[in-house]
Formats: sequence, structure tokens, C-alpha cells
Amino acid sequence: MVMRRIYVLLLLGGCISLSSCSDKKDKAAEASKAAIESVNAVQEAQNKAASEQPVVVEGQENEPSPNVEEEVMNVESAAENTPSEESTTTVAATEEVPQVAEQVNNLPEKNVSSSDLAGVSEKLGIVLTADDNAALYQEVASWLGSPYLVAGNDKSGVDCSGFICSVYQTLYDKKLPRRTSEIYDVCKPVSVSEAKAGDIVFFRTDSRTDGSPNFAGIYLKDNKFVIVSSSKGVTVANLESSYYKKTFVSIARVQD
Repeated sequence: MVMRRIYVLLLLGGCISLSSCSDKKDKAAEASKAAIESVNAVQEAQNKAASEQPVVVEGQENEPSPNVEEEVMNVESAAENTPSEESTTTVAATEEVPQVAEQVNNLPEKNVSSSDLAGVSEKLGIVLTADDNAALYQEVASWLGSPYLVAGNDKSGVDCSGFICSVYQTLYDKKLPRRTSEIYDVCKPVSVSEAKAGDIVFFRTDSRTDGSPNFAGIYLKDNKFVIVSSSKGVTVANLESSYYKKTFVSIARVQD
């Protein structure tokens, strides 16, 4: 009986001892697992911190961030698009050149309203457009009907060379010789197909055949020109007429 009790006690003690060892092993395992997880967490934190730091290469500067680079480009672009004081002054001076030239030449205003242009077209019997030399046509139209007068040079009485000289003085501030043959000497002949409004049409109306003109008018367009007729005064004529075909010498342009 006593032996049986001893045996039971030993058996119970062994179980308790085994249970205690098992518990210790479990706790040790859990502690070890916790330690490993802690080490891993620390390692991950260190790796993350290292990856966020900029990489510095010896002897080189870090590139600017995209935002900084964009700001630099914007500043450079603004600097390029902002004209300097010198360039602004140059542009302004250039833009004023045509205005100054027009004032020096005392040319009349070339901007003619559509209604005025239509009126001039009707008076001259020529279809005019916005591309035509409105100032020339308007000036010539203002002379229509002025009477013929030998050696005259205004609208109260004028001859062919006086008419041409007056128109060129008014429109182009150019002083031409008073005689038709002398005007011809300062001109360069052009073909009829190349003729432009303002060119001068020369004729020889007597029997002489030396090629020197004694009569002239101002070319308009479409074979039309304006002359000073002894019977009609300042009027529009046509190169296609038989009389002017027979007496035609040339069309010529005043040389600068």
C-alpha cells in the first residue's frame, strides 16, 4: 500500500514536471518568435529610412526636384518673352518709319471709302477695287473737265505736260521737266502689259517720225489713260482707239 502510494506520487510528480517543462518550452518559443519579429521590424524600419534618403554621388550635385526644374524653366521662358528696353525702342522706331516717310513726301490719304471709290469709278468709267491706287484715281478724277490752255498748269486751264507735272508734284512730291519731250527723257519705257497706274503714255501727233513725243497722258488701267484734249480738256481716252494706236510712241515709268 505504501509502495503504491509512493508510485502514484512519483507518477504525479513526473507529469507535473513534464507539464512544467512543456509550458516553459512554449513560453520560450513565443519569446523567441517575438524577438525575431521585433528584429525584423527594426530592420524594415532601417531599410525604409535608408531608401528615403537622397543618394549623393561624390563630386556631383543632386538634380532639382521636378517642381524646382519646372519653376526654373518658367522663369527662363518669361525672360525670353520679355523684350528688353533696347528691343522695344527699336521696334517702335521701325513702326514709325512709314508714317515719317509719308509725311516727308506729303502724299494724300490713301484710305478711300467704298462710296467714294464707287464715285471715282463712275467718273472715270473704270472698275476700281480696294487694291488700286485710290489716291491717284481720286486726284485724276478731280481734274476731269478742266479746260485746255497752252502753258497752263492748274484746273482753271492746263496743257498735257502741265497736267502731268501738277499730278506728280501733288501725289509724289516729284518735280518733272515742263516739256513733254524732256519728261520722256527721264522715263524708262515699259511694255503695255507691264504698265501700272501712274505710268506716262507718250504720243507723236504730227508727221514727224523721229520717235520724240510731243503729247502725253497718265496711264490708269485696262488700256485707259487720262489726257488733256484741246477740245474736251482733261478727259479719259483708250489706247485701243485708232487715233491713239497710230500716234502711240510708248508707255514709260519715271525713274527715281
